[in-house]
Amino acid sequence: MPTFNPFPYQFRSAVIAAMAITGWALWISPLPAAACPFCGAVKSTLTQEIKSSDVAVIARMTALPDAPDAKPGELNIATPMAQFEVVDIIKGKDTLEKTKSKQFSAPFFADEPVVGAKFMFEGTVQPEGIIWSPPIAVTRRSHQYLLDLARFREDDPARLIFLQDFLGDSEQLLSADAYDEFALAPYSALKAIKSKMPHDKLVDRIRNLEETASKRRLYLTMLGVCGGEKDLPMLEELLRSKEPKFKTGLDATIACYLVLKGADGLSLIEKLFLEKDTDEYTDIFAVVMALRTLGQEKGAVPLDKIVASMRKVLDHPKVADQAITDLARWEDWTVMDRLVEMFKSNDPEVVSWVRVPVITYLRACPLPKAKEYVEELRKIDPKAVKQSETLYAVGPEPQDPTGAPPAAATRATAKQAEKKTESGDGSRETGVKEIPAPTEKSANDTNSRTAPAKSDTSQADSRGEDTSPQPTSRWLIYGIAAIVGALVISAVARGQRS
Repeated sequence: MPTFNPFPYQFRSAVIAAMAITGWALWISPLPAAACPFCGAVKSTLTQEIKSSDVAVIARMTALPDAPDAKPGELNIATPMAQFEVVDIIKGKDTLEKTKSKQFSAPFFADEPVVGAKFMFEGTVQPEGIIWSPPIAVTRRSHQYLLDLARFREDDPARLIFLQDFLGDSEQLLSADAYDEFALAPYSALKAIKSKMPHDKLVDRIRNLEETASKRRLYLTMLGVCGGEKDLPMLEELLRSKEPKFKTGLDATIACYLVLKGADGLSLIEKLFLEKDTDEYTDIFAVVMALRTLGQEKGAVPLDKIVASMRKVLDHPKVADQAITDLARWEDWTVMDRLVEMFKSNDPEVVSWVRVPVITYLRACPLPKAKEYVEELRKIDPKAVKQSETLYAVGPEPQDPTGAPPAAATRATAKQAEKKTESGDGSRETGVKEIPAPTEKSANDTNSRTAPAKSDTSQADSRGEDTSPQPTSRWLIYGIAAIVGALVISAVARGQRS
């Protein structure tokens, strides 16, 4: 079987370890999803930076930085200070008047300063006065952009309509800020402007080979909102394309296609990427990412269909560890016997990826048979069992904001799996009940990267367990994951041992 190794040998273990730690950490305490789950924001938006400051202004340079005053042969390390005058106040008018800071000096390190040039400054009030951040050069257009943007409420749909005109703008500051704003926006906000989205322009940008992968992912997410059946041929063309630039956004392409096509589109995805004669790691991982996102969204494709496709990833043992995480989170216990057989595999490389995830899956499973399997497998590989017990806590998943437990649809499979265990039926095609799709709601509707979801802590799941999220435990897990990842990467950076 051909293998795909995207990393040098000495790095692959570190990368897989980091992926495993992150994956199980997200399963234990899933992060709120943003509008574009495939294209995280590159940096803080201008609005976020302004919001975190006490004062924000547009100022004009009135005097060049002081010339260095140093004797021959001496090094002058004095900070060059330029003079500025406030032109427009974006935030903190009262503070400026109180501190009398409409004319101020600030550090300036640009090579060719020009009197009259305009800059955006953010300031923090300190006992000694306002401490100004490094300036951001603005043009006439970006100056007006900042003033216009400040007039919108953050939850106003008109704000995103205004911002989408700057996606792909020729001025980098505006293009980057608009992209980051969309990457952080709740999915419900995209739905609210569906009729105002520039459909044809999105399609042109998706097909443009010169477009960056991150922006193409965003455009595909937007097309999933405003697109329709007429876009399916173009998406199928991208799915079949061997062009590397299109391949880098494959996960978003698959998700967009399935959102528009529905469950019927899964047959093509399985044929192209999950047939047994295919073993392209990056392609299969892209399928996992798309199915994972749709499983969280609840609505575009029934969960039982998503779970059935995710099971097919187990046909590729060297990628199977990625699917085990999701099957556990969705409480699909019908594959328990199969995972145990994978654990017992004689292939050293397969064993190295799946053993710990399999144990964590079994520890999460409520069936008595799972506990028996853990003890049986402990005799085969006690180290893997110990690692799972040490690093990966298991527990109930926080509830959906609508009040319905996220795993309610697959909880019924525990009974199905129990019957299979008693009867000896080895079939793994047992269906999974579908989660009732909330009306006009999704995981992303009430979540964003900048605001953790509020779970309904008054609810408990059908087993009577506490399903309220535990923030302290969540961040403890992330802290441990970060420390372990740093240690692994540090060890790898020193190179292979002789």
